[in-house]
Amino acid sequence: MVARKHEIMQNIIIIGGGIGGLCTALALRRKGFGVHVYETVSEIKAVGAGIILASNAMNVLARLGLAEQAQGIGMTLERLELTDAAGKALFRVASKAELMRDYGSPIVAALRARLYETLLNALPPDIVVTNKHFERYDMSDTGVTAHFADGTHAQGDILIGADGIRSAVRRQMLPDIGLRYSGQTSYRGVAHIAMRGTLAQAAREAWGSQMRVGLVPVGFGQTYWFTSEPAAAGGSDADKASAKRRLLAWASEFAEPTAEVIANTPEASLIRTDMYDLPLLPTWHSRRVVLLGDAAHATTPNLGQGGCQAIEDAFVIAEVLHKHGATDLHTAFAEYERIRKPKAEMIVARSRQFGALVHMRYGWQRALRNGVLRLMPAALGQWQNRAVLSLNF
Repeated sequence: MVARKHEIMQNIIIIGGGIGGLCTALALRRKGFGVHVYETVSEIKAVGAGIILASNAMNVLARLGLAEQAQGIGMTLERLELTDAAGKALFRVASKAELMRDYGSPIVAALRARLYETLLNALPPDIVVTNKHFERYDMSDTGVTAHFADGTHAQGDILIGADGIRSAVRRQMLPDIGLRYSGQTSYRGVAHIAMRGTLAQAAREAWGSQMRVGLVPVGFGQTYWFTSEPAAAGGSDADKASAKRRLLAWASEFAEPTAEVIANTPEASLIRTDMYDLPLLPTWHSRRVVLLGDAAHATTPNLGQGGCQAIEDAFVIAEVLHKHGATDLHTAFAEYERIRKPKAEMIVARSRQFGALVHMRYGWQRALRNGVLRLMPAALGQWQNRAVLSLNF
């Protein structure tokens, strides 16, 4: 993208202080824009447990000057494994050597809390404003105003909605768009135990009769894990102790160290989340307001790309605004959508399909699926990787 002279916007409003919002602030500041991030909570902190920064996200973080810090806060993975419940390989996903050869960056797994701290430390302390619950925006020909629940407001040249899957910005822009339930719920946690042996630097995902379990080393003697299983929306557990007991009962189907990892997870840290995504949106922008990350293209976590796609959005939106400037927002936002919309929508669709593949109802379907996966050529995995990990900007 070739930059041209333009009027620098001195106040860009970002609603939402998650990974996408903070990365957008960093990318915009690198281009000379003034920016403030407004976050509902009183203290910015990680939501969730772990995150896998795939090669595409690591390449963007490298452009933002943060790749070295990202590698320092987690575990650089040597390979990814997909197995059945007994630990027998189903499909060879990728190795660090292959990823470095094809994309120039590895995959790094880290705790979300460490990534948040890294992003916050890269920003001046006055950039992020907490305790600001966004309610609505007003637009004029010259600017946009964000209104907050405490009666205050903020004025800017544009407003970026990076406020997640239940985005209030999106709700005002596209009030008829609702979330889609995947039919699955998930648990996540962080165990105070390090992976050992061949799994010390490898992430393993195992598919059982009903539950899927992922084990991911994140460094510092800790392991991030996740599960998914078919469930009705809105389900809950009596308490976290009973949830852990149920998870441990399910874990007996899986090869070790699955049960050991779950057993070494503090009950209080267990997170249960129903898995939703968004249908395709007709647009991501309206005049001076634009959506980013989960607010625009929330996906189920099956491909591990939710945060990675928000990081891609952050870089591209800064590039197009720097290229076109305040005088041509429609062209800038249209280019942002042209670059990002096809890939983000592909991720949403494939992730939903992947979830259906994992959670086939009948045993004969799962046996057939496993047999087919074992016969698939490595070239198919490389094709899938190219679609997800390549950058077009």
